[in-house]
Amino acid sequence: MVAIFSRQMLRGDQATIFGDGKKTRDYVYVSDVVQANLCAAYGPSGVVANLGWGREVSDLEVFETVAVATGYHRSPAYAPARPGEIERISLDAGLAHETWGWQPAVSLRDGVGLVVEHIRRNVRAPARYDNVRQT
Repeated sequence: MVAIFSRQMLRGDQATIFGDGKKTRDYVYVSDVVQANLCAAYGPSGVVANLGWGREVSDLEVFETVAVATGYHRSPAYAPARPGEIERISLDAGLAHETWGWQPAVSLRDGVGLVVEHIRRNVRAPARYDNVRQT
């Protein structure tokens, strides 16, 4: 969703939220996931752990965070909610912390900023993110 919104906003297109904007997810920046995988590769075998901040972030909060990072000043468009989507997700990464000493380090705001800057640098690149489903 961050990449999709970033691309839409940087192009000046209308960004769309599916549903009422209250659906939540627990966002973790890719470098934090990579670090967790490295920890797992060198840690005890057989451990299955959640990776997350333990914080629900609404679609509307993601929209607003990306809007600030891109300088976008339009309101979101709203489309019908997609059938079958889970309304709330928040993960407890306690086992990852206990087992590997892992915890996320990149905040939502900082991660969004990194994604926006990457897309801004590559704005002339093909719209690879347009066909990705927003989750």
